[in-house]
Amino acid sequence: MQHDREQSDPEHVERMITLPADLAARIDETAEKAGISFDNWLAQTVALRFLSETQRRAIAEWERTAGPLTEKQIAEGLMRAWSALGVVVP
Repeated sequence: MQHDREQSDPEHVERMITLPADLAARIDETAEKAGISFDNWLAQTVALRFLSETQRRAIAEWERTAGPLTEKQIAEGLMRAWSALGVVVP
């Protein structure tokens, strides 16, 4: 894939993207509230999407070999995930 322009920083690649105006405005607002740049917010959000897809594939693989997760296993997994994120569940 061709890059939009050459970068001197090997850790980062600059890309030009086009977004609907309302989506860009929502990202601007959300990033500002989080105290981060538009680029950082977008990068973090995409990284979370990749993580989510990886987790979904791992669960699907588990279920192919071990059978479907039970409702109890799903509930326990959600509680662990929320706990890890610091979310208090009533």
